[in-house]
Amino acid sequence: MATVVANVAGFLALVAPGLIYDMLWRSQRPAALESAFRESGRVALLSVLCHGAASLLLIAAQAVSGWRILPDIPSWILEPPAYVAREWPVVLRFAFLQPSAAIVLAVLSYLALYGGRRGPIEPYSIWYRVFLAERPPQSRPYVSIRIDDDSVVTGYLATYTSDEGVPAGAISLEEPLSVHYRGEPEPKPVLVDWRRLIVPYSRIRSVFVTYVEDEARSAT
Repeated sequence: MATVVANVAGFLALVAPGLIYDMLWRSQRPAALESAFRESGRVALLSVLCHGAASLLLIAAQAVSGWRILPDIPSWILEPPAYVAREWPVVLRFAFLQPSAAIVLAVLSYLALYGGRRGPIEPYSIWYRVFLAERPPQSRPYVSIRIDDDSVVTGYLATYTSDEGVPAGAISLEEPLSVHYRGEPEPKPVLVDWRRLIVPYSRIRSVFVTYVEDEARSAT
C-alpha cells in the first residue's frame, strides 16, 4: 500500500509543473479543443523542462552552500528500501525541494511570458456576450436569423443553449414571430398559436441582433 501511495505521489509531483502551467495559460487564454495526446504531450514536455531546470538549480545550490540536498541517485536505484531507511532526511528534503522548485519555475515562466495578460479568446460563448453581456438594461434581444435555405426568421429571444459547439444546440425565439421565405416580397407572421420557433445551430448562416426596450420591465 505504501508503495502504491509513493508511486502516485511521485507521478503527481512529476506532472504538477506542466499541469499548473497549462491551467494558468488556459485560464487566461482559452484554446480550441485538442486531442488528449497533444495535451498530454505538452504537459509532459513542460514538466520535464521544469524538473530539469529545478535539478540544475539544486545542484548549483548544493555546490555553493555545501548543504547536502541531492541524494545519491545510483544507490537509491540499486537498493531503494535500504537507502531510504539510511538517508531518509536527504530523501525527504529532495522530495520536497525538487518538485517545489519545478512548480515555482513553471509559475515564474508563465508570468515572465504572459504576465497574467488575458488572451484575445474569451472564456464564454459569443451568444452569451451578445444576448446577455451587451444587452442594455430593461431591454430584450430582437433577433433575425438567416438559415441555410436563405429564409429569415425573426422574433424575440426566448432562450438558447450556452455552447455553440454542441451539435444539438439551438436558439429559441418567441412571439411575435415572422418568417421571410426566399423569393417572397414580405415576411409572413407565424400563427399566433405557435409560441416558440427553434432554430438549430447547424442551420444558421448569420444572426442579426438588436435590443428593444421591454415595456413591461420599464413600467416596474
